[in-house]
Amino acid sequence: MSLEEGKSDLLEDTLNASNHFQFEDALRLATLTIIWHPKRHRIGASAHLLWDQAGEFELSRWTPQFQYGDNCEYPLDDRRISRSPVLFRKVSQGIVIHPPRTGMPVQIGAMHIENPITLEEEALEEGVVFCLGRRITLCLHWAPPRCAESHKLGLVGSGHQLQRIGKQIRKAAQFNASVLIRGESGTGKELVAHAIHDLSSRGGRSMVCVNMATLGGELAVAELFGVRQGAYTGARANRPGLIGEAHGSTLFMDEIGDAQPPVQAMLLRVLESGTLRALGDSRERNVDVRFIAATDRPLEAGTTPPFSQPLRRRLEAVCIQLPPLRRRREDFGELLLKFLVEAECELGQVIHLPADLVCILATRSWPGNVRELKNFVTRLTLYVQPDGTLLLGEDLAEYLQQEFTTEIKPAITATRYPVRYRDPATVSESDLLQALNTSGWRIMPAARTLGISRTSMYALLKHSTEIRSADAIAKEEIQQVMQEGSDLDAWAEQLKTPREGLKRRLNALALKR
Repeated sequence: MSLEEGKSDLLEDTLNASNHFQFEDALRLATLTIIWHPKRHRIGASAHLLWDQAGEFELSRWTPQFQYGDNCEYPLDDRRISRSPVLFRKVSQGIVIHPPRTGMPVQIGAMHIENPITLEEEALEEGVVFCLGRRITLCLHWAPPRCAESHKLGLVGSGHQLQRIGKQIRKAAQFNASVLIRGESGTGKELVAHAIHDLSSRGGRSMVCVNMATLGGELAVAELFGVRQGAYTGARANRPGLIGEAHGSTLFMDEIGDAQPPVQAMLLRVLESGTLRALGDSRERNVDVRFIAATDRPLEAGTTPPFSQPLRRRLEAVCIQLPPLRRRREDFGELLLKFLVEAECELGQVIHLPADLVCILATRSWPGNVRELKNFVTRLTLYVQPDGTLLLGEDLAEYLQQEFTTEIKPAITATRYPVRYRDPATVSESDLLQALNTSGWRIMPAARTLGISRTSMYALLKHSTEIRSADAIAKEEIQQVMQEGSDLDAWAEQLKTPREGLKRRLNALALKR
């Protein structure tokens, strides 16, 4: 074999190895993650879309099996979810979602769909959130094959991006190299810094934290590097400074992009030499500090205000990029649940959050990220009624509409088909009851389940011997049922009356739900 052939083979082997190791997320699978479920312990469970030979995948009450971090598997298993499947079909443009034949309500974001919808790959990059039967909310997104490793670092979420960050945290914790954490405001940069410190050999000591945006001028130098007595007017005693306090531990510098130029130069000196000179001191002393910095600003050359490029390169020996909340929608349900449980503990009662509202919330852009979500849940508690239900005010509804994202709409295409209604004469009494039970005793979803028009549905209800009119039910009977159940859906099912009519009847009788 010639030298040139040997070089060629070596180059090919190198490229093949590079392709194998370069991106651990190169193999991506379409994945469903449960964002909201009446059984809260199932939130965060996921299932890959395993296509059959026809390129199809079915989602129903009993399939597929969703797997959570504890390796337990279970289906959606909710009586409101149709046994007739939602069909996913692979096409060249992306994935087509076909609603079930039963007419179970299907909602994508704030949009209700009755016909097939094509989701282009662009939409799946950030995750498409949809709600089934107003009971369960899911996110369809790309994810690599499941990893058995769980981060368990105090970070909330089970998505692949958080798994990736967990691996980076573990690796960074093994060394004393400086770490630069980048990400938008509210993405949890300080949490990641604490996780790195706690896992490191320095975890036995408290991490020292400082917000660089709050330090300016001579105060910044004194606060960070320490000061000798008499160094300036008012310096009546020696102070070690934050870097000195972090000796043997970790110093976390938040908003490092706001550090003043003189401070940047002095920090670079400490990072390069491991020595520190306090303000007003003529001597340097050795310090053993691990530096972690965070920023939501670009630090590269040419940015305004300018940032020291040698300092940037020193800080980013390890660089961790945190994704915004809109790029990890699969974690939305677990984050929401965490903040909701905290709010419930303060209120002393359970909050009933509708799945279709969660679907809208999860599709928002959340420019303030996780911090904004936490504040929103706190605000939401102001609208909780004594029975735990929500009565949203106009201000909150306006807030939701203002920030609602439209980014995925261009990547969603609806296909319209002519509506062909079923002959209502073929609908039996048992068919009618089953459709109402499946649809939560809501009239129009039940009509779609049966494949009949609104007019035909009302005619069948009027002539039914099993289904009761809410106006004909005595107040005492309604009150008794209300004492036994917890929500309007359960009362409608027990009284065998449509939910809409029962709601009007409760308002007319001034009965509080």
